[in-house]
Amino acid sequence: MAFFRVGMVQLRCLLALLGCKVVSYTGAQMDAEQIIAEIECLEHIFAQPDTRPLSPDDLSAVNQRHDEMHAHSPWFRLW
Repeated sequence: MAFFRVGMVQLRCLLALLGCKVVSYTGAQMDAEQIIAEIECLEHIFAQPDTRPLSPDDLSAVNQRHDEMHAHSPWFRLW
């Protein structure tokens, strides 16, 4: 998400220099404020936690990462 924030600052500066209207390669004009609003909306959507239940594959992956993270611990190996 940090990429979008830096990109948004650069996009706002560029659009301010261009007069807030961008001409696309097709010759039609795009509304820069709408584009910014859509990007910010997507940022908000992707910032939300995933509330779907975990699948068996998800649980397996989580267990594997947990085991790999604690593999160096002698207490974990003993267990």
